[in-house]
Amino acid sequence: MWRPSVRADECTTHSLAVADAGQFDLPVLTLSMWARQDTSRAGSHIGKTFGAQSNNSWQLQSSQSNPTNALSFTTQQSGHLYMYSPDGAIRVATWQHLAATWDGAIKRLYVDGALATEMAQPAPIDYDQSGMTIGCDDNTPLASFYTGALDEVQLYDQALDVAQIQALARL
Repeated sequence: MWRPSVRADECTTHSLAVADAGQFDLPVLTLSMWARQDTSRAGSHIGKTFGAQSNNSWQLQSSQSNPTNALSFTTQQSGHLYMYSPDGAIRVATWQHLAATWDGAIKRLYVDGALATEMAQPAPIDYDQSGMTIGCDDNTPLASFYTGALDEVQLYDQALDVAQIQALARL
C-alpha cells in the first residue's frame, strides 16, 4: 500500500497535489478508494500527471456522458488509452468502492468488488517527474474537481486480485 513519504501540498480547498519522487512510477499498480459522488457531473478521483499537457500516466475519473455515469481508467502507454465501465456504474449520492488494476498486461476496473470491465494493455505505462492529484484533474488550470467525498484512497505497488478487491469493498 502506498503511504505518502513526501508532503502533500493543498492545491485548492477541495483537492491535493503530491510531488513525485519516483514513488508513483509503478510497473504494476492498484488504485482503490471509497467514493460518494454528489452530482452526475464528471470529476477526477486521482491521477498521476504525464507531460506538460493534460495527459496522465494513470487516472481514475467519472464520466458524465459517452458512456453515462461511468468510471474511466486512463493510462499513458505510447498514447492516451481510455477504458470505461458500462453506463450507470457510478450511482449519485451513494458510497461505492472503486478500484483499478494494471498487472503489466491487462487493465481492470471494479465497482463494489465486481469486475466492471477489462482490457489488454501490454505496453509499459509512460512516466515522468510530474506529480499526482487527488480530487481534481491535473489540467492547467486545474479542472474537473470531484464533487463528493473520497475516503481510504490507496495506491498499491501490485495488481490486487479479485478476492483482494472484494475484501477491500467489504470493509
